[in-house]
Amino acid sequence: MSSAQETSDRVPLCVDLDGTLITSDSLIQGLFEFLRRNPLNMFPVLGWSLRGRALLKKRIGERVGLNAASLPYNRELLGYLRDEYSRGRSLVLCTAANEQVAGNVVAHLGIFCMVFSSNGKENLKGRAKLRVLERRFGTRQFDYAGDSWADLAVWRRARSAIVVNASPWTVLALRVLGVRISRSFSGWAPQP
Repeated sequence: MSSAQETSDRVPLCVDLDGTLITSDSLIQGLFEFLRRNPLNMFPVLGWSLRGRALLKKRIGERVGLNAASLPYNRELLGYLRDEYSRGRSLVLCTAANEQVAGNVVAHLGIFCMVFSSNGKENLKGRAKLRVLERRFGTRQFDYAGDSWADLAVWRRARSAIVVNASPWTVLALRVLGVRISRSFSGWAPQP
């Protein structure tokens, strides 16, 4: 193993969930399931959403247990993560999804050593996610895999970006900002 490879392996790889590791949005999936059970559930959903996105995610997560095995994973990215894990790299799930959903994914996949997620009070997205990662690892002391414009704040302070199915505008913004893109995954592998 080269010196550059050893350095890369010591830097944790932090991975977003919605739109990155999975092709869908866990909150939207949970909402659809909750409303499918009873359309009158829209009334508590409206009340929770008025009290903030973090609370909405928590309440939906408590009421709808998404099956982590049935989530639509990005198979190409998951294969890469499993390879990194087998080489000894620390993988961290860092998501704005609710802690119940994130915990189920971590338990199901068995490759993540740590998880950061929304908890009912804080929606771990954008700058909030960046604060958690920098507090834990330091600036430029982690790589980050994400997909969206909201991830720009994190990518700017990561050592390198892994871009997953991002829009052309997001990729352009990364280039304009001078963010080092170490790897890119575009498109989704079909589910078996």
